[in-house]
Amino acid sequence: MTSVEAARVAAFVAVVVAVLAQAAWFAGRRLIRALAPSGPRSRGFLVYERAVFALALAGLGCILYGYFIEPYWLVVRRFTLPLKGLPAGAAPVRVLHFSDLHCDAKVRLEDTLAAVAAAEKPDLITFSGDSVNGPEGLEHFRRTMESLSRVAPVYAAFGNWDTWINTGLNYYGGLPVHHLSADGELVTIRGTRLWVTGTATGSEQHLERLMKARPPGAAAIHIHHYPDSIETAAALGCDLYLCGHTHGGQVALPGYGALLTFSKFGKKYERGLYRVGTTWGYVNPGIG
Repeated sequence: MTSVEAARVAAFVAVVVAVLAQAAWFAGRRLIRALAPSGPRSRGFLVYERAVFALALAGLGCILYGYFIEPYWLVVRRFTLPLKGLPAGAAPVRVLHFSDLHCDAKVRLEDTLAAVAAAEKPDLITFSGDSVNGPEGLEHFRRTMESLSRVAPVYAAFGNWDTWINTGLNYYGGLPVHHLSADGELVTIRGTRLWVTGTATGSEQHLERLMKARPPGAAAIHIHHYPDSIETAAALGCDLYLCGHTHGGQVALPGYGALLTFSKFGKKYERGLYRVGTTWGYVNPGIG
């Protein structure tokens, strides 16, 4: 967390606590007045009181939206990107990228992903990590990845939850998933050559080696959980950098976006498509 993010979050939390505390106080006062009526209050006070109640209800609405609606709302975004590393006349390739499944015991969108992916007709699928919130979600994660691998070849890299929190789980054993921890594979699709690489969280130091190992005439696609290496990847000539982690803001406000991304860049790469030199970067806001 950057110092700017910490200040934003601290201010946000302070405002939330103040609004909820004042709303509770006003509600208590209303109850007391109902039991023991007193004199009328000023118009200005009533307007202020109603504004506090409105803010508190809006906050409650955001919490309910985040729990009951957004986890079940899947959005597909499509982009056509010219990659510098491809020779003129190369056949187009369709890549489907997603991130941050964070599977739990409760199934949300996981069972619909394969059908949605199949409708997009991808040539390959990339996943930039954070698979489960705990061991209870592993079965759902493995079933999801197996279903996706029947749609197109799947290439995946570990995120911070996979590397540092839920360690030792059998994420990909026995599955036809190309797990890239600090390596790459040359993929040829209708004559178009792609150098698909991935680094797990904590193995970012291998990025330079992977970019230098790119075969001639191949476009370099790199999968990493954080957006934090995108500028390094651009300096090394990567064509397409695919990541997630930010969730479009682990804490976000309507209209403003991310207050918190847990990225060293803060809001700079919070979600969506970016251009860094000749490199395209896509920060997926995540499924889970």
